[in-house]
Amino acid sequence: MSRKNKKKFLYLKWLLSIGIVSFIVFIGIYLAAGNGKMGIGDNLQEDTQSSKPNSSVMEPENPSNKEEISDRIERIYSLAKEGKTDYGTFVVGKTSHNEVTDILGEPSSKTASNHSIYEDYDRQYITIGYQNDTVTDFRTRNEEVKKVHYNDIIQTLGKADQVSYYKDDNYNQIILSYDAPPSYRLRWVLDKPDESNKNPKKKSINGISFLYL
Repeated sequence: MSRKNKKKFLYLKWLLSIGIVSFIVFIGIYLAAGNGKMGIGDNLQEDTQSSKPNSSVMEPENPSNKEEISDRIERIYSLAKEGKTDYGTFVVGKTSHNEVTDILGEPSSKTASNHSIYEDYDRQYITIGYQNDTVTDFRTRNEEVKKVHYNDIIQTLGKADQVSYYKDDNYNQIILSYDAPPSYRLRWVLDKPDESNKNPKKKSINGISFLYL
């Protein structure tokens, strides 16, 4: 190859290298300004959306949740005045043992205490007390009741007509009793407030009692 042709070849090779580098730089700028930037934006949008709470599983805002619980307490107290519960046609002081077993079947267990017979229905989370084969005490500890806190009761129903306590090796409880004229008393049983838990809620053993006077 002559010197002249060799110089021409090197010059073309140099131009080709410059073209390739320019093309690579152009592609890089395009991706950064176009597709690359869009990809980053998508990721930011996904992160923002994932950081938002899922409204379908959120607890209600505090005011509405308080209102809902207060309405629940009022409804329970209103039913207590008539000796009624959410369980069908049961009326404390009137419903017979046979009527209960016709609806709920045989109890899970049975105990005797203070001239009364108490029968537990574990699947329904209720205990029913009888005297002379008539319902005189109806106790429930379902999920709706367990959402109620000590302060919710006081704020909705006011100061209890009677306050008592129960304590053993496993439990330290407070019992808030409200007269429900003309013939009933509504009792709320929950953990006793203390310095570590000033606003306790109901646990599985706690609940409410519709008591026939």
